[in-house]
Amino acid sequence: MPFEKNCSKSWQGKLRIRMNHDYDQAAFLMGSCFEGSGINTSDTLNNPNFIPRKSVEDILEWFSDHGHNAEIRNAAIRALRLYRSWEARQKQGQEQMGLPMG
Repeated sequence: MPFEKNCSKSWQGKLRIRMNHDYDQAAFLMGSCFEGSGINTSDTLNNPNFIPRKSVEDILEWFSDHGHNAEIRNAAIRALRLYRSWEARQKQGQEQMGLPMG
C-alpha cells in the first residue's frame, strides 16, 4: 500500500490541526483521492481549521507528473483539481468581501 494511503488513513477521524507540514497536507489530500479511500477530501478542504501550506499545490503538481505509478499520479491529479477549485472559491470569497488576497 503506498505511503499516501497509509498517511491518510492515520489521519482519518482525527483533528487535522496538527497537519501543518507541506508534505503532510499534500500526502493526505492525495491519499484521500485514491479509489475507495473512504475519505471525503472536500470535508478537509472546507474545514475552517484547514490552512494550506505554501507548497502543497507544487507538491501535488509534482506527484501528478512524477508519481511512481498511475494510481499515485491519478490521485495527485484529482487532489490537485480539488485543491485548485477550493483555492479559487477562497479567492473569490475574499474578493467579494473586499479582503486583500495573500
